Amino acid sequence: MMSALALMLALPLAGIVHKHVFNATMVLNVTGLGLFLPIAISAALQRHPSRAGTAASLQGFLQMAGGALGAFAVGLFQDGLPILAMPLTMFVCVTAALLLFIYIPDGEASRDK
Repeated sequence: MMSALALMLALPLAGIVHKHVFNATMVLNVTGLGLFLPIAISAALQRHPSRAGTAASLQGFLQMAGGALGAFAVGLFQDGLPILAMPLTMFVCVTAALLLFIYIPDGEASRDK
């Protein structure tokens, strides 16, 4: 996903602006998301199977709320950077998620200490 987003940012900056280029990089990104997201959700729900319904509904809410905030951020960038607004917002969100994954300790590991 990061490589597709990097391409989505780099190609317009290099002067390659075409709808098919944008669509191809978006297909790469969504394919990665489609492969990764169900596995991540399943792994997260395995820790507390008795609360799986609540956790799944909370995950769905957070996904929709994140989409709404992302759409708002894209709207803010439309004036100055219309071709880069969506890829830049997506890249920032994916980078933030990666940093959170790296730096937030595992729940069970932190309780053992």
